[in-house]
Amino acid sequence: MAEQGKTEPRAAELHASLFRLGLRKLRRHKVAVAGGWLLIIFYLGALLADFISPYHFDNALYTHPHHPPSRVHLLDKEGKLHWPFVYAQSYQFDQHYRRVYIEDSSRRFPIKFFVRGDQHKLFWLFDTEVHLFGVASPARIYLLGADDRGRDLFTRILYGARVSLSIGLLGVAITFVLGMLFGGISGYFGGKVDFVMMRVCEMVMMVPGFYLLLALRS
Repeated sequence: MAEQGKTEPRAAELHASLFRLGLRKLRRHKVAVAGGWLLIIFYLGALLADFISPYHFDNALYTHPHHPPSRVHLLDKEGKLHWPFVYAQSYQFDQHYRRVYIEDSSRRFPIKFFVRGDQHKLFWLFDTEVHLFGVASPARIYLLGADDRGRDLFTRILYGARVSLSIGLLGVAITFVLGMLFGGISGYFGGKVDFVMMRVCEMVMMVPGFYLLLALRS
């Protein structure tokens, strides 16, 4: 009993030392640290998509399809320096019947922070109309342009990141649980049970990943 009591603290110390060693190596790997911070930024952007995006993901302006990214100005037409602003956009058709957007430089629309806009739920709990940034109507700000229905692409990318990033976490969680379950049963019983379960795993691994993703998506 005394020997068993001594081995348990030693095992805990060994695991702790291995964890500290791995963490130390991770901190020294600059690319891994930069990737970790980038991943944190992506997840924060997806989590706060309602607040960061200037519009609701389905806020469409049908008169501005395929709007190019908005030009953010610091100088007006007279060369005077101002807080970053945008101009309202109108359009006309050229000789090839293509839509050409033209800036109306008669009025400036400064980019403001913590502005009121489309109503949304912050963290899926709190009803609010406050967005991180935006411009006054009738101007609109398209950081990455607009789609064929005049919806802000930057907003839709942030909302879409929620689905993409959550699928990654969910996939890792499911894989971890199934791996622990199958591995534990196979290792505990061994013999024929281990043989059958491993063959089943190999059959699943033989399925091409693309077709498996299509099946899961359906």
